[in-house]
Amino acid sequence: MANIPQSYQEAVNSKEKEVWKRAMDKEMNNLCDTNTWFIQPLPEDRTETKGRWVYTLKQGTTPDKTQHKAIYVAQGFSQIQRVDYDETDSPTTIFTLIKLLLQKAANENMKVHQLDAKGAYLNAPIDKKIYL
Repeated sequence: MANIPQSYQEAVNSKEKEVWKRAMDKEMNNLCDTNTWFIQPLPEDRTETKGRWVYTLKQGTTPDKTQHKAIYVAQGFSQIQRVDYDETDSPTTIFTLIKLLLQKAANENMKVHQLDAKGAYLNAPIDKKIYL
């Protein structure tokens, strides 16, 4: 099993550095393709929100289908309230609702499918500009 890097330096210095670099390139392209971010100068009245790479291995349908994933995340603790954000929340599904829907599907002999929405959080609207 591959070692999962804990930092950018570990990723680019690992035996699997080319695979991790491709994963980071894929993430950066996804961020650009969805217009999630673009390069511009930092305004004088704003501070930079720190960010970091998080690495993981996503298990495929078979062990040989393991996918290396790199996600660039903002370190929200470096943000300033009322400058970088007003409120923080993340809409999530209530677990009871999921159980209810699964029970209904079982009662009615329905098929249940799972999916992975690529870049799902990249399309969520925000009301403030964040400078990384």
